[in-house]
Amino acid sequence: MAQTKSTPTSPQGKVQGRYTALEAKRQPYLRRGWECSELTVPSLLPRQGTNSTTDLPIPWQTIGARGTHHLSSKLLMSTLPTNTAFFRQRVDEFVIEKMAQETGAQPEVLKSQFEEALSKVERATMDFITGSTDRVAIEQAYKHLIVVGNVLLFRDPKKGMRIYTLNNYVVRRDRSGTVMEIIIKECVDPSLLPLAVQTQAASKGDGTDTESVDLYTSIVRNTKEKQWDIWQESCGIEVPDTRSTRPLEKPYWLPLRFTKIDGEHYGRSYVESMLGDLRSLEALQQAMVEGTAAAAKVLFLVKPNGTTKIQVLAKAPNGGIVNGNAEEVTVLHLDKQADFQVAMQLRGEITQSLSLSFLLNSSIQRDAERVTAEEIRYMAQELEQSLGGFYTVLSVEFQIPYVEMVQSEMSSKGKLPKLPQQQVRLTIVTGLEALGRSQELAKLNAWVDGIIKTWGPEVAAQRLNVGEIEKRRAIALGVDYKGLIKDDATLQQEAQDAQTNQLGQNVAPHMVNAAGKLMQEGMKQNGGSQGQGQQAA
Repeated sequence: MAQTKSTPTSPQGKVQGRYTALEAKRQPYLRRGWECSELTVPSLLPRQGTNSTTDLPIPWQTIGARGTHHLSSKLLMSTLPTNTAFFRQRVDEFVIEKMAQETGAQPEVLKSQFEEALSKVERATMDFITGSTDRVAIEQAYKHLIVVGNVLLFRDPKKGMRIYTLNNYVVRRDRSGTVMEIIIKECVDPSLLPLAVQTQAASKGDGTDTESVDLYTSIVRNTKEKQWDIWQESCGIEVPDTRSTRPLEKPYWLPLRFTKIDGEHYGRSYVESMLGDLRSLEALQQAMVEGTAAAAKVLFLVKPNGTTKIQVLAKAPNGGIVNGNAEEVTVLHLDKQADFQVAMQLRGEITQSLSLSFLLNSSIQRDAERVTAEEIRYMAQELEQSLGGFYTVLSVEFQIPYVEMVQSEMSSKGKLPKLPQQQVRLTIVTGLEALGRSQELAKLNAWVDGIIKTWGPEVAAQRLNVGEIEKRRAIALGVDYKGLIKDDATLQQEAQDAQTNQLGQNVAPHMVNAAGKLMQEGMKQNGGSQGQGQQAA
């Protein structure tokens, strides 16, 4: 964080008072988040006042927790895959055409060179992200987005990524959703703060706990200066040497939300949209568990004033013989089978509905003996498209800023060259756009197959640039093709060597035959000469 010269102390309690004022607008979202968390994963967002000794609520059903964990893992693999880049960096077509006119090079050649260089940048960025611990915090953030609908990410260049739950921050946005102000509240040990703050905390004299104090961090958008103004406050005074600024396009804090609603400062969660089913399933599951426990209880009823003695019947061993009348002994039955059947059927329908919403595998595969892999893939894709709105918000508010944040850090450390932002565009190729980077490869394959089917293999081989197609396939797959694809000079040399070898193979038999004939003729001539010499002798 770039440090600037300390400014005069702000009015006492300014940030704390601002935080208190913004809490009122956060309260409805916080209340719904508590309820959604208690029906899914209670430890995600405990109610205020909860500490390590507080027993959290235990849901009667587990589909909420299983669905949350499954969906967050699925979203993490889809939006932040480990084996390929989830983003592409492209150079604008007009920039390429302008550079081609200035340099006299072919636009296609320049585009290929730019894509090759940017592909190296993408792989270096992904290697940096994979080697960091950010994925742990991001997966936890996805759970908060699914259940609570809001979470704040903070990426410290030295300590990595961490999250703040909705309990610990407030945010203010304008009508278009642009973040205008963020205030974070966290409890810290006074010994970590400057001496002036420690003295202020010790001089309270109100009997409050001084083992921890509230630290407020204010992040305010300064549109005039095009920067974020950042400072901290504790115990009513500004913490010295905490004033700093950040460029607007490179913040450390990312307030995320599951849905974007115009005019609202916070988002709504995915679980909130299925809260009715979760409430119903919770009530049905509790009733069925308690009813089943009551039905499983065995009670014997003995007729009063009968000949059968209760003590004798109770003490009799299994298989023993006692005096008694069977008509005087009955077993208490809970005749609720029909009611349980109705409850079980309704519970199954609600469970199936929630499984579809949480993209659980059991809901994707139909109930049949033989199910094709293509059917499962198609149904899974159909379910993922139901989260299209979330992918759109996530790409704008998280993925693009996160990549820019990481690349800025890598550039400051000398691990990545600085890219001109006005010429290089960053786009996300996961989620709504492609549901994976393979979509671009599929388009390329479909285009090539269409040409081959329309004009035939011979015409396609003459018209298509195979080398360029191979490079674009490698770029689409995120593969470093350096050393894998032969260049034109190598291909020409190999063609010449093949022609030379073929010529040698064709000429060698003729030369051998010719040499053999010459040898035979020479032997005949030598034989004739020897015969004439003998006759002369």
